[in-house]
Amino acid sequence: MTIQKSKRIARLEINPENKCVSVRIDTIITEGGSIIGRFMDRRSFVPGQLQEFKDYVGSTDSPEISYLNATWTPEVIAAYQAQIEANRIL
Repeated sequence: MTIQKSKRIARLEINPENKCVSVRIDTIITEGGSIIGRFMDRRSFVPGQLQEFKDYVGSTDSPEISYLNATWTPEVIAAYQAQIEANRIL
């Protein structure tokens, strides 16, 4: 029997205030059509980390990436960076 491994985005959450994203990837191992293992990994991304997000999910073309392209505008990225700078402890 052949062992196969597949990855999929299991959960994507977007903070409505600052547009940060939390994504969970499920890696599923199957043998003969039966699941023999499942591993979950979660990471967070801030506005402007689109390439890092693409690298993590292993895709350059998905509905999630299209959504982030539309959401992480230059204005959103600048607002996030301004928020970080304003909250910085000197």
